[in-house]
Amino acid sequence: NSDGSMTAEAESASPPLLPMTLPRTLRACANVATDARTVFVASYPKSGTTWMQNLVYEVCTRGQRDLDHISNYCPFFENDKSWAYDQDGTPSVSPDFAKGHEAIGYRVFNTHLWWEM
Repeated sequence: NSDGSMTAEAESASPPLLPMTLPRTLRACANVATDARTVFVASYPKSGTTWMQNLVYEVCTRGQRDLDHISNYCPFFENDKSWAYDQDGTPSVSPDFAKGHEAIGYRVFNTHLWWEM
């Protein structure tokens, strides 16, 4: 939804969530601010996600930066470890992943969440 909330259909559906996803993480995902430098690698599980992440990394860095590990630059969007929360519970990208995003100039996430979410 344009207000950042999940649709009623998505809210009542049983998405293929992994055990690393708490409800507050889904809320953080639903409300993340995006811009022209936010990229989502959205794929069906086991369909070449890591390969696609590496391609996106190469495009974002124009092949000018060596890769240590793709998860440092393209964390799993719906993984609880990808998020940090301040004292008021306001989410932000975990500092470790924010550092990787800053290093390449793009916020890249991989996800298996449904668009409706």
